[in-house]
Amino acid sequence: MKAQNTLPYSETESLSYTDLTPQSFSAACRSKLEELKTQLVRRFTSEFSDVQINLVRQAVDEALALASLTIFPHLLLPTLAEEKVQGIRNWTSHQQAIHQHAAFAFAA
Repeated sequence: MKAQNTLPYSETESLSYTDLTPQSFSAACRSKLEELKTQLVRRFTSEFSDVQINLVRQAVDEALALASLTIFPHLLLPTLAEEKVQGIRNWTSHQQAIHQHAAFAFAA
């Protein structure tokens, strides 16, 4: 009997890239991704010391979610995580500048 490769969608539904990603990773792959995630949190916590650790963890978790949609999440995760942490640092700096500007405006 010949096995067919079927996708979980009907002919009328549109296919998205998330339908083509691996639905589950092996235990070894999940373990390696968790190790990589832990290393990245540690690295970015020290590298971006002005960003709160909970925000670094959240950024790495979000990056892992995005990277997991690809065939090679371990290759994309470091770059995606770094971009997200940099974005958080920039946002935090911007918010602090706004707060300081508002404080000076009220003081005047």
